[in-house]
Amino acid sequence: MKKDAPKEFLGEYEKRKDNLESALQGMKDLLVLRLGQIRSMQGTRARLTDARLKRPAKIWKKAVKKGYAIGEAFEKIVDIIGIRIVCNNLSDSEAVVEMLRQQQGYLEINDIKETVINPAPDGYRAIHVRAMLKPRYIGSEETTPCEIQIRTLAQDTWARLSRADLYGKNTPNGRCTAPWSPQR
Repeated sequence: MKKDAPKEFLGEYEKRKDNLESALQGMKDLLVLRLGQIRSMQGTRARLTDARLKRPAKIWKKAVKKGYAIGEAFEKIVDIIGIRIVCNNLSDSEAVVEMLRQQQGYLEINDIKETVINPAPDGYRAIHVRAMLKPRYIGSEETTPCEIQIRTLAQDTWARLSRADLYGKNTPNGRCTAPWSPQR
């Protein structure tokens, strides 16, 4: 997939890759520590289940779609670093959001997008915290955009099971063809 992005962009990605990976690792370490602390102090049940650095071709595709210059892509694409936290229930999710708000030395929160009460049209529910990771605390040399998804177990299960149906190549047309279907 790297071949889909121009060489100039790939060169910029390679120059930034170590800082991006350092920022990702720093954020993972911080979240594991803080999630452990709120578990022991408040009984909040939440765990970091996924953390990734967006692939170069995906960054490029989004940069082209949004009209960003090469340098802008690494500053404006909100999910260059993506982290998922899964909680047992909604009250645990609220505690995690509050914990993130208290990390002002590490994070600068730009936006909190909530689709729990008002789900997305496709039924997706979660809380997305969009932030900039501050460099001096996460081992990076520059701020890095990050999106932290917070889901309950039920929301995470629904999202994982429905992903192929919503975004796959052979998505169903909405009709059930099982022999027991009332549509038959």
